[in-house]
Amino acid sequence: MATFRTALANAQAVMDDATLSEEDQATVDAAVAALNDAMNGLTAGGAPETTDKPEASQKPETTDKPQATEKPENVPQTGDEAMIQIWVALALVSTAALALAVTKKKHNV
Repeated sequence: MATFRTALANAQAVMDDATLSEEDQATVDAAVAALNDAMNGLTAGGAPETTDKPEASQKPETTDKPQATEKPENVPQTGDEAMIQIWVALALVSTAALALAVTKKKHNV
């Protein structure tokens, strides 16, 4: 890793050098070759490869979700609590009263 860091620092120094010209192409090529060699010399060092696939020996993770048979305590009551039967009955009584008033007015005229 130290070799790679040294080669990287050297390549960055060459890249940042504003005094280089086309005649100094060999210097740039040497820095690139040294960096490539250092990069190719890197090893994993025992670090496992990262993959998206779980290993065959891995078990699924457990969750803290309640099971379907468990009922949580203190569940808030939700939903509309308006009694629809009262509103329907009121509408029917109002319609009947209106119909009675209209028929009574037609008979009196």
